[in-house]
Amino acid sequence: MSIAAQVFGYIGAIITVGLGIPQLVYQLKAKKTGKVNFFSFWIFYIGLLMWTALGVWHNNDATSISIFVSNFICGIIYTFTMYFLYHFYSKKTKHMMTGVISSISTIAGIYLILFIAFILRWTIPTKFAKLDGVNALIISLIAPAFTTLAFLPQFITGMRKKDFHGVSPYMALLFLFNCVVWLLHFIFSVVSKDAELINVVGMIVWQCISFTINSLQFIYIKKYSKGEEKNETIEMQKIDEKTKEVLFQK
Repeated sequence: MSIAAQVFGYIGAIITVGLGIPQLVYQLKAKKTGKVNFFSFWIFYIGLLMWTALGVWHNNDATSISIFVSNFICGIIYTFTMYFLYHFYSKKTKHMMTGVISSISTIAGIYLILFIAFILRWTIPTKFAKLDGVNALIISLIAPAFTTLAFLPQFITGMRKKDFHGVSPYMALLFLFNCVVWLLHFIFSVVSKDAELINVVGMIVWQCISFTINSLQFIYIKKYSKGEEKNETIEMQKIDEKTKEVLFQK
């Protein structure tokens, strides 16, 4: 069970690293930002920062490494995602970009501090404080809440406008897979007694909620994208028919 927990932890770490890649690729490929809810992306960005902090002070060494490394690298990738979301935004202003760059720079500075703290954890382990008991439970409830509920505003906006342009369906799919893997990691950690239930119960609950939200988001992204493709096909057929009529009249 302990080996299973470690394996799923490492797999989860690898997947977490790539969470920001689908959206980043989408932005670079489309070179435009659709009707996205920027607030959702900022919440998730801050959530990654909190997960990274949790990785620094988590009392279980194996879980600490998995959480910190994966979220730290994902945070770096997401930094570029955040920048290009605004860079390709048609309504961006100089004032807006100044604020965005300042905010991203501040968060990057915090990431640097957390990186130094993580190094100190392993260089002076006897003097480094770790989270346990109630403190671990509180942090494990707060950090996942940000990443879990981050895209709920985006989902609500998409449902209200019936428009999911700007959000990559593969991002939601990757989030789903990520939830399953981390759930298995936490469950096996408790079963093998590598971690106490009180330290991970919050993360287990939030992963279940995250799975539900991302399942719905993925389903509706695919649903509306198929509907839009169908409408585009019908429009193209109408244009072709009109073109043929004009040519026939000539």
